[in-house]
Amino acid sequence: MRAIVVYAIKFESGQTYVGISEDLDRRFEEHRRRQSPSTKRFFGEFRLIYRKSFPDYLSARQHEKFLKSGAGRQLLDTIVRT
Repeated sequence: MRAIVVYAIKFESGQTYVGISEDLDRRFEEHRRRQSPSTKRFFGEFRLIYRKSFPDYLSARQHEKFLKSGAGRQLLDTIVRT
């Protein structure tokens, strides 16, 4: 069983996207090709700013929800500034 990864990517245009995947390489390729409906509206290249692995989907989903909250966005902003 593969680990579930919660990740955040930052686009050149300034937007941050938080997602979840079992296959990060495949998911990044989807983002690069703009095949993901959730990021096709974002512009420019992106870089990985955060990643954390979880043993199960439920834990990963809870963390993803946290990162999409106000407190989670503040945490990501702090990471990006350092």
